[in-house]
Amino acid sequence: MGEFPSETSVLERAQISFTNNVRGIYEFNRNRGNYWEIVGTKGAMMGEHLQLFEGDRRITSEIKYEEAEISGKKRVVGAKVETQPEVMVRGSPEWFQADSYDELALADAWMSLYNAAVDGRPLTYGAENARRDLELLMAIRDSETRGGIRIDLPLRDITEYERLVHKEFAMIYGSDPLDSNLYQLKAKYALPGSLREMMYYGRVIK
Repeated sequence: MGEFPSETSVLERAQISFTNNVRGIYEFNRNRGNYWEIVGTKGAMMGEHLQLFEGDRRITSEIKYEEAEISGKKRVVGAKVETQPEVMVRGSPEWFQADSYDELALADAWMSLYNAAVDGRPLTYGAENARRDLELLMAIRDSETRGGIRIDLPLRDITEYERLVHKEFAMIYGSDPLDSNLYQLKAKYALPGSLREMMYYGRVIK
């Protein structure tokens, strides 16, 4: 179930429920970027905090980014949570000098693709996970567009949100993206104004 909140700092928010008693909150926040809460049966990830459940108690620990000085500049090299035992994640390619934790994730994706192509290893993310992520986003945007109704997965048909994006695309480029021919697919597209906002924020920001 998604919504377009009244707060100016939050562009969209969604509540997500899974069949295994896991639930989540997603928020696109101007001040803190993409924000997630994932609550399971034994613990939760709450933004930059990890919670472990022990009976009625919730033990909260901060997820801390680790930095190191490389070539005279501070770089992100990993993250850790000071639990017992300690949980730690390190950036895989030591040669990659990341400015943020998001860049470390990007480097990990590229290394996974390289290892799959060169050594035949399985991808750490892969096309099926990408398809599921996009399906989830389409469902959230469809719920927002239709007033916050519940959307069940898997999706069975094209969503109302996608129809609106395709209509905007056709107004700008002259055809629905599903009807594009090979000549049109060779064109270099930009994302002007309203189309860009619909694709990035789910709606046109007024």
